[in-house]
Amino acid sequence: QTHLNSQYRTAKASYFEANFTSLLQPLGDTGKDKGSKTNPKEKLATFYEALEAVAERHRFARVLGDDQNGREGIADDVARLVVPALQRFVQKYKDKEFSKNPQKYIKASPEEVEKQIRNFYK
Repeated sequence: QTHLNSQYRTAKASYFEANFTSLLQPLGDTGKDKGSKTNPKEKLATFYEALEAVAERHRFARVLGDDQNGREGIADDVARLVVPALQRFVQKYKDKEFSKNPQKYIKASPEEVEKQIRNFYK
């Protein structure tokens, strides 16, 4: 049983890395960003492009097809990983006027992104 749990955790970590690293990277506030010319507009564009790519993959490949509880658990984990990062990013730049039209770049609210993520696992 312990070996099986270990294998599951390893597979889950690989799945998260393959699918969600691309979502989290543009939202992160790494030390590398200090001198970077990458602005919030570009970061948001990258995030939403990555979200669409992940959504496209999930349209064709169902995760844990026969395990409803497993899918719900993964959905919860992904939402807890991605949504708070997006919320922090949006909050950070909300009052900094990074654009005259922020709605052009914030294509979906964190709540809408969470709903979309949860739909990956329906």
